[in-house]
Amino acid sequence: MSEIELLKLPRLEDADDLNHLLLYSSRQLNKFVLLKSQQYVSFKIPKKNSSDKRTINAPKKFLRTVQKIILKEILEKIPCSDAATAFVKGKNGLFENADIHKDNRFLLKFDFCNFFQSIKYDKIRELFLNLGYNTKIASFLAEMCTYCRELPQGGISSPYLSNLVCKRLDDDIKQYCETKGIRYTRYADDLFFSSDDKDSLFELKKNIEQLIAPYNSESFNLQINKRKTKFIAEPWHKKVTGITINNRSIKVSKKLKRDIRQELYFVIVKNKTDYNKLIGQIAFVISIEKDYGSKIKKYAAEICLKHNIQDHPILKTLNKMVK
Repeated sequence: MSEIELLKLPRLEDADDLNHLLLYSSRQLNKFVLLKSQQYVSFKIPKKNSSDKRTINAPKKFLRTVQKIILKEILEKIPCSDAATAFVKGKNGLFENADIHKDNRFLLKFDFCNFFQSIKYDKIRELFLNLGYNTKIASFLAEMCTYCRELPQGGISSPYLSNLVCKRLDDDIKQYCETKGIRYTRYADDLFFSSDDKDSLFELKKNIEQLIAPYNSESFNLQINKRKTKFIAEPWHKKVTGITINNRSIKVSKKLKRDIRQELYFVIVKNKTDYNKLIGQIAFVISIEKDYGSKIKKYAAEICLKHNIQDHPILKTLNKMVK
């Protein structure tokens, strides 16, 4: 039984099948390929804790629709490794990534250089071929998901594709770590290893490039960014994808919570109407710290009481969020 049958993926044999799945005519789809440079908006954003900038290539409306369909109808039906915690539907990746490491004393973190750009068109085409799609279909799907022969950072399908491409690597690293008493997770381009045995982590630090090397090729070439390698030991706070682990409990940064309280004050007292970002931040903190919802709701009520403000809309929103 092929992967297509096993995973109940859409059967795609020719242009008519593609048209039916992707909701565009052959002429439109071919235009996306021929004029792909016109289907993306490119811009730069600052890298975290760096003066460098990251290039984002975001697909425009029509190509974004195509990538969303490929993601939903094909890619998300394919399981990635349990070690991959980012971009997985139904998984609170940030929380789970930190939770796995919270009980261990020592943490070792690696970072891949130019992660998405390291995954080339040929590797994505190979993935679709291995699912059982014919050469023409696999080539076309790979074209829809790549830009300048690379996986674009900003593409709708890029994050989950990166998980699928890294599946064998993740599984094998995890298996190796289990024999050494090490816990392993990967959140996008960040690799986390934790243990109560620091010597096993130091050994891993020496061997990490050798572990990765067998999986590298011209179309998939992952390199460790040695400047960002970190080893953290208790009693220092361990940070995993922006979440603090302290005394084996998981917390969001105090700065974010201070910013939320300040913004909440302005929303209520100054009657600021645009607070969608604030609600998103509150929801994020609640997803990490379950008791935060009642605390921030109480704080909002205290502000309203102090300033004699009744039935502020944000209170209704918080009441819906926190049962």
